[in-house]
Amino acid sequence: MGKSRVGKSFAELTADDVEGREFTTLDDAENWYRMYATALGFIARLQRVTRGIGGRITRRRLVCNKEGKREAKWLQKEDRVRNAKQETRCNCLAACCIHFNKNSQTYIITEFKTEHNHDLAMHSNGSVTNADMDTSVQGTLVQSAPLGQMTTW
Repeated sequence: MGKSRVGKSFAELTADDVEGREFTTLDDAENWYRMYATALGFIARLQRVTRGIGGRITRRRLVCNKEGKREAKWLQKEDRVRNAKQETRCNCLAACCIHFNKNSQTYIITEFKTEHNHDLAMHSNGSVTNADMDTSVQGTLVQSAPLGQMTTW
């Protein structure tokens, strides 16, 4: 499994290791969390976005795709034309919240939860293949990058 900038594998990262990390763009922060998710064997999805005046994204929350539950209105629908899809969400707690810092003009991870209440999907040999991860992403953070410039993967 890949190593992070703090010298730990992704599986060993804690909130203390990740919260406060800065990225120059929102895409960089999102890509890092998606890379983390892929390395651990889950899929990240966008849950919430907040925009400031002018339309700039000021807050984005990414969660495990198994976060939450399907609304009861969809499960109890009486005039259903076809059978309901299988329930895949199980209130997983894994999440990452990214905020825009006006002073430094960077995006900062302000919340990082690693707790999953379900099995993670890994390959039989415990690895992640290039098909799972973009080949330009090597599974590590750039060792020499200053804290505010974690942009190259």
